[in-house]
Formats: sequence, C-alpha cells, structure tokens
Amino acid sequence: QALGMEVEVPEIPLDEIYNPYKGLRAFQEADADDFFGREALTGQLLARLIEPGEGSRFLAVVGPSGSGKSSVVKAGLLPALRKGALPGSEGWFITEMLPGTHPLEELERALLGIATDPELDLKEELAKEFDGLLRAAWLALPSRGGELLLVIDQFEELFVLVQDEAEREHFLELLHTAVTDKHSFIRVVVTLRADFYDRPLMYPNFSTLMQQRTEVVVPLTSEELEQVIRTPAERVGAVLEKGLEATIVADVAEQPGALPLLQYALTELFERREGRMLTTEAYQAIDGVLGALGRRAEQVYGGLDKGGKYAARQLFLRLVTLGEGTEDTRRRVPRSELESIFPNNQSIVSNIIDAFGQARLLTFDRDPLTREPTVEVAHEALLQEWRRLREWLDESRADIRMQRVLGNASAEWLEAARDPGFLLRGSRLEQFEAWVVGSDLALTADEGAFMDASLAERRAREAAEAERQAREAKMERRSRNFLRGLVVVLAVAAVVAVALSVFAFTQRDRALLAERDAVEQREQALTQASIGLASQSMQEIDSTAPERSVLLALE
Repeated sequence: QALGMEVEVPEIPLDEIYNPYKGLRAFQEADADDFFGREALTGQLLARLIEPGEGSRFLAVVGPSGSGKSSVVKAGLLPALRKGALPGSEGWFITEMLPGTHPLEELERALLGIATDPELDLKEELAKEFDGLLRAAWLALPSRGGELLLVIDQFEELFVLVQDEAEREHFLELLHTAVTDKHSFIRVVVTLRADFYDRPLMYPNFSTLMQQRTEVVVPLTSEELEQVIRTPAERVGAVLEKGLEATIVADVAEQPGALPLLQYALTELFERREGRMLTTEAYQAIDGVLGALGRRAEQVYGGLDKGGKYAARQLFLRLVTLGEGTEDTRRRVPRSELESIFPNNQSIVSNIIDAFGQARLLTFDRDPLTREPTVEVAHEALLQEWRRLREWLDESRADIRMQRVLGNASAEWLEAARDPGFLLRGSRLEQFEAWVVGSDLALTADEGAFMDASLAERRAREAAEAERQAREAKMERRSRNFLRGLVVVLAVAAVVAVALSVFAFTQRDRALLAERDAVEQREQALTQASIGLASQSMQEIDSTAPERSVLLALE
C-alpha cells in the first residue's frame, strides 16, 4: 500500500524465493507454473488440433525469432493436453525432438523415449518409404490404440543443419504420410522461425500442410506483457517498484522478438532485488530490456585476460551457423570440439564456458545419440544484441564458411576410418592451405590432422613423382649415352668406309693407269715391230717380184 499497489504477496521466506524468470532459454513443460501471457494463443493451438479435415493431425507454429513459439508449445500447449484439454489428451503419449544434423536418428531417439523396450531397433522401419514413421511408432507405443504427439522444435534445423537432401526429403515424406494416413494415430506439432517459412514450401506434399495448418505467433499485447512481468514475481513473493512495470512495458512494446531480451532483463533484475522488491534503480543499472543482454555479455568478456578473450572469440564463432538469405542461427557444438581447439590448455575453454554459462548466455545439454556434452548459445538474441559478437561475425564470415566446409570434410574422413580417398587434393587442397596460413580462425585437433594428412599425401605424391622423373631422367641419360656412343661408332665406321672407298678408288685408278700404260707400251711395241717388219720387207723387194714385196711390206 505504501507503493500505491494492492498486491497480495505470498508469505514465502526470503531464503526460499527462487528466480521465476528463464533468461534466454525457452520455457519447458516443467516451467508451466511460471508461464503467463499466452493463454489466448494456447487456446487457439488447442482448437487447431481438433479441426476436421485432411492434415488436421499436423500443426506448424510459426513466428519470428524471440516470439516465444517454443515456450507456448512446451509450457502452454503440452501441460494443457496432459490435463485433458482435448478429449482423451490426458492419455496421449508425447515426445519431443530437434531435427539436428541427422533427423532420422533423432526421430528414432524420440520414439524410444516412450517405448517400454529401449533396445528396439527402429532404423529399418524409419528407412522405409512413406509409412516408415507409422510402422516405427506402432512398435514403440507402449499400448495399442494409443495416440502419439510428436513435437519437433526448431524445425528450421532441418533446412540449416541437414546436408543430405535425400535424407531431408525422406524425413518430410515420413511426416506427411504419418499425419495424412486415414488410419493414423500420430499428431505432429512443429515450431518454425518465420524467416524459414518458405523452405518447407519447396516440397509439394508438405507445402500443402504448411498452407492449411499454420498458426502464426503474434506479439504480446500490453496486458499480456504486464502478466509476463508481474505475475511470476508475485507468485514467489516479490513485488515491482511502482512505475517499473509500465517502464518495462514501454521499453519492450513494438520490439519484434523481444521476449528473450525481456526474460533476460527480468532475470538480471530479479538477481539485483532489494529484499522482495525489484527496483527501478536496478533496472537502470542493467541498461534496461534492450541493453541488459549486450551489457552482460560484454561484462563477462571484459573480465577475461588476453588469452581468454582470444579463446572466447574462437568459441563463439563456432557456436553460430551463418544464414543464407536468413538471419544467423545458433549452433549446438560438442564440448569436445571446443576443447580440442586448445588441446594443450583445455582449462581455458572450461573457464570461458563456465563464465558465460553462469551469465545464462550459454546453455548445456547432451547429444541424444552419443550422450556427449554439448554447448549452445542460449538464444539467437545474443547474436543481435552483443555488438562485439556481431562484429566478429561480420569480419569472419568467409573464414567461418571455409571452416565449416573443412570441418565437414574432416568428419567424413574420420567416419571413413581415415580413408586416403577422402583427403583434399589439387586446387582444393591449395585453396585450404592458403586459407589456413592467412586465417586467424583456429582449427580443432581433427581438422588439423585432416589438413596434415592431406599435405603429407601431397608430399608423398610429389616425392613419388620426383622419383619417377629421376628414373626416367636416368633412363634418358643412358639412352642418350648409348645413342652418343652409337653415333661415334657410326661416325668412325663412316670415316673408315670413306677411307676404304678412297683407297679402293685410288687402287682402281692406279690399276687402270697401269693397264693403260701396258696397253700403250704394247701398242708401241707392235708399232715398232710393224715398222721393223715393213722395213725388212722393203729391203727384200726385188725387181722380179715387186707386187709380192709390196704385199709383204703391207703385211
């Protein structure tokens, strides 16, 4: 009354008062008692679930990031169903899942969560076309004739994290058949960020469901915002200083997707309360709804030393999935991946994770398949409100994309038992080699081993090629030496042949000359003999036989 307020504050001891606000994390089913302001929307969702017509077993809850779509489904719709808000809903089996990188494996895990036999192998059924989900759910349900409600939160992960298009199409087909089959006992509710609404519309069968079975999450009214701010505090025995509620409503009104910021500011404000009272002074100290988140993140970062700040940048750049025509989204990362960035100083990673976790800026879970601890940014709002993180992302977008490609390639190599056929080669290896040298983005141990193996294989190929070229060069030198020797032999043989030819021609000329001289000498001798004979014959001529003497002379 001194504050001008008529508020009934429960008589709860101060040391038993707990913080009813949830920071950046979505409300869960267990938080239903602290969930206010969405009663009207919860009623609309219940009405949509009992509408007649084909596809009535499917409902997509669509809204911008930070609109509270996950919270209204988990802390509004599900508790209402368990209380029997719809005929027989108190007996429904309800299971939840996130698509993750392998939605079929996540779906199997979700079904095993309600099965009486957790050792069931549902992979074979889920791999079947069309009715695989119906078959697997039939095996998993503890009782025949029961109804199953499958809640798929953050449905956009199906289009962001899943790399295999065939797996994505198969998953969508399983869902479509499960909710349209006339004998179906399955209902499916998905939450989807509004900036991803066009993605499922690209698949003909599923697009029909989306067009007919979508409920849009609209911003809270001023009255609903007042409930969100005031009622949880009153439930635990706390009050707001006069005028503070109106100040907060004015700050958050007309701010799309501001619910995570509001919850975070209220969480910080509650921690700074004076006794039972949440004060305006404390609200101003945290910079209000729009400044509280960024201020807290910068405060935690500022408390780190130089090495811690470097490590924090490396960690947060791995906790974001870059948007392709959409806003950036948070990314669940195995804690071991973050720790392997600094294998010789894992404590620095643990200290950073703990510091940001205590500030409710990171959330922690376990991988549903491997049970390995995971780390995740508490909400996409941090990506927008922490200016330093936005600057890191803007500066490193190309590096982050290269790292994601390298990370996927190294994971495939490891899954293939380090098969050399999965290593980088050629211009692709050269591209990553240059990137590693020029980037300040640190690699994990697995990524580093993948690059080292790729470079080692290239060196081995180069060495083998050099050895082959050396062998060929040696053989070529031998061939050249052989040819050179052959040329010399042939040259010598040619010289000898020429010399022999010259000698032969000389001998032939000499023989011809000698033969000619002999002929001339013989002719001269014959001529002289003829002359002598003629002279003798002339001498023998007598008067008695002159004709005979002449003939003898001629002879």
